[in-house]
Amino acid sequence: MSDRYGVCEQGNFTRTFNFAVNRPSSLMISVSCPVSPSTVEIVDGCPDSAEKWREAAKRKNCASYANQCDEPDRFVYHCVINEYANKTLEVCAYRKIIVLGHCTEYNLDVNRIQQNFRTNCSNFRQNPCPNWYHSQEAYKYEGCYELTKQMKKELTTDHAQVTLSNSGSVSTYSTNVSVKMNSTGSTATDIPNRGFLVVVVLIIVILVAVMIAAGIIIRHRVKKKAADEGKSSEIRSSLHNEKIDIEIAAKEKVEATLLNSDGIH
Repeated sequence: MSDRYGVCEQGNFTRTFNFAVNRPSSLMISVSCPVSPSTVEIVDGCPDSAEKWREAAKRKNCASYANQCDEPDRFVYHCVINEYANKTLEVCAYRKIIVLGHCTEYNLDVNRIQQNFRTNCSNFRQNPCPNWYHSQEAYKYEGCYELTKQMKKELTTDHAQVTLSNSGSVSTYSTNVSVKMNSTGSTATDIPNRGFLVVVVLIIVILVAVMIAAGIIIRHRVKKKAADEGKSSEIRSSLHNEKIDIEIAAKEKVEATLLNSDGIH
């Protein structure tokens, strides 16, 4: 069994590929190491320079876990955002090339370093992400870490869509990030933020209250009208009866007068 090597030149860099002859299994590239989840640690912030990154890597000592991986040389220190861009994590994991101008994330569900498709760091004013970069160079794009500070303020429910726009003096990064999440970690449909929901709920409550009040008033007026009509009917009947009584009394008085007149003659 022998190995063959191929060289691919693209742009300003060259990559060498090792193709094993008669060893198909060697073509399989591991995407993760099973020990990575046990190394995850939530941290307040990540190194923002190569020197600080090396110091943190020395402290994390990922090499002590590397013997549990299929490709120990790729198993290195990372400090990146999580899949929701609301936490920063230190983790030992396989390094990877991040493409298309996204921040680097560690996704615990799939146990690997990858690009965070919910973010776009290519539009940062300072140190925008290039089309591709190595995941262990995530410290160069500090704006990705800044996103987590904004997200901690914005994400208040398990289901949310958050659009971040950071153009103030707090940082020198200009970002437009859309984050979708639900409690299972999958992409959810767009829903308003909590402030908008509160306004909608208040409007609905007010409308319902107005409708109930209007119903009560209408019912009261209908009852009052019916009562007034009944009372008017009673009055008309009473007046009619009194009129009849008066007519009868007048008739009887006339008849009595006539009788008296006949008796006088």
